[in-house]
Amino acid sequence: MKRQATGSERLECACRMHRCMLCGARMAALAGPQLICEIRGLIQKRHFEPGEYLCLEGERRGLLHFLTEGMAKVTVTLPDGREQILRLALPGQPIGLETLEDETSPYAVQALTPVATCTIRVPEIREVLQSSPDLAVRVIRALNEELAHARVLVRDLGLMRAGERVASFLLSLLPAAGAGEGIPMPLSRAEIAEMLGLTPETVSRHMARLKRERVIREARGRLHLLDTARLRALAGLEGRRAGAH
Repeated sequence: MKRQATGSERLECACRMHRCMLCGARMAALAGPQLICEIRGLIQKRHFEPGEYLCLEGERRGLLHFLTEGMAKVTVTLPDGREQILRLALPGQPIGLETLEDETSPYAVQALTPVATCTIRVPEIREVLQSSPDLAVRVIRALNEELAHARVLVRDLGLMRAGERVASFLLSLLPAAGAGEGIPMPLSRAEIAEMLGLTPETVSRHMARLKRERVIREARGRLHLLDTARLRALAGLEGRRAGAH
């Protein structure tokens, strides 16, 4: 992170991940310049290779991660020992902020692609929030909005038909897409099916249909969304606010 000034003082993020709560565009509405710089002084840049764990389920909480590059999966272990994927973590998203008061991590987070994070120690972010009640309230409000969106997504997913679920899942990957670069797709059809409550055959059938209709394209391990308007229609999102998927 770095501090820049152009005319009147303005804070910008060197990694340009303006969706991240730790970055200037997001923090500007939450805190003053002095507090932003204090938080940035506590941040470390970290990198993880595919297969490496950002955190393990049940381990003592020590770090809070904000993804700036790549994709990770958030999982829990079921009673029978199987792994259940809860969600994908994409650039701009925090990992662990919603469970900041937990002493241990309720889930594991594993890098699916090369991942870069802005990382801050949990005791330090707690101290910052405790020293600034106004910031803490605003962060809680922002988190509540994100959690409410997640609850709506889960509710809608349960009401969707198979094709709508696949289309909605693909739309959820948009934050990971670079300009013209496509989206890395390290998940197997079976893993996608597990997340959506479908069979791998059903997911494969709908993905094949989307490719035939040139709504998506897959090449060299990357997924290209060619027609997001069509995907929104297939997901039953017509008439809703763009991005509210």
